[in-house]
Amino acid sequence: KRDIEYEIFSTWAETAHVVDDFEVEITHIQHAIGESKAAVEKAIFAYRRLIDLPGLRQIQHTTRLLDIKRLASIDTAIAELGPGVDTEVYAHIDAYLVEVFTATKPNQPLLTPKAIVHRLRRLIAQLDNTVGYDAAKRKRRTRPQDAFVI
Repeated sequence: KRDIEYEIFSTWAETAHVVDDFEVEITHIQHAIGESKAAVEKAIFAYRRLIDLPGLRQIQHTTRLLDIKRLASIDTAIAELGPGVDTEVYAHIDAYLVEVFTATKPNQPLLTPKAIVHRLRRLIAQLDNTVGYDAAKRKRRTRPQDAFVI
């Protein structure tokens, strides 16, 4: 399945790939693979993010290790940085992801999409304290006993 996903979406990871009409392109892919518009957009944006992560792009090119869910989770976490991210930040994130997804033993299990987002958020919080994510603070904010009725 990952090989098929790669064949369909890998061109989006190339800087030279340009389309005249994004909506038409999405519709063509939708009809070809039978997925929703949102799923196709998520996959395109996930592969497009690989432009900023050359090390991870190379791993994906040679191994097809990551499926759309994992690539989308990487894109989601990085998107929290907003526009205009410094190339040095991307370099740190890329180096981290290359380390995480380079197997150190045979049959090493992949991180789940949730674990990927969690680890990336921790790394991003170290790199940029303005987008820091603290799981403990979030948990305290969303406790049911804090809810009140008007």
